[in-house]
Amino acid sequence: MTTSTIIVTSNEQFIDILSSVGTSAMGIEYESVLKHNKGKVADKKYKYDLPDEVLMISKIVPSFGGSYESSVNKQLVREGKEAEFVAGSLPWGEWVIENKVLKNGESYYIRYYKDMLNNPNKSEYVWAGSRIPLTKEELDKFNEFVKFDDSDSNQGTEKEIKPRNLGFDKIKKVNVNGMEIIFNINK
Repeated sequence: MTTSTIIVTSNEQFIDILSSVGTSAMGIEYESVLKHNKGKVADKKYKYDLPDEVLMISKIVPSFGGSYESSVNKQLVREGKEAEFVAGSLPWGEWVIENKVLKNGESYYIRYYKDMLNNPNKSEYVWAGSRIPLTKEELDKFNEFVKFDDSDSNQGTEKEIKPRNLGFDKIKKVNVNGMEIIFNINK
């Protein structure tokens, strides 16, 4: 498949591209600053002597564009159960493109589903300022103070459908439907 490269320079341009994408797998490269949980530091009475900001550089291949309710009900059927899950309303924000893009205040988010495609996520952890990778010891120490919330409500499924929202401001590159979309949005 031929890949065309598109340089995205505005949120509106990216939204316009996503409006033509159906349900599919999507490669996403993004960066996110992780901050330690100060409560955990206080609870352990431990002097946190690592820099405050660690940058996580991730490459994921999640499912994109599907309905949360439909995805959960399909999973229930695969597990031999009744398809009777009803999704609630969004806890925050509003749909710009249903099941694809949300807006909350002035920020835009892409909706994807984690772990549905059995593709492993790849992440590297570096110091935010220097981009020098953390040593194993530094990462182990940092992980003691970071909260990774991976819980979802009980859907009645054995394999949970995990909807996630990723801010446009964190995305560096997206690959979908033969397009390589590179972000060059002034933030």
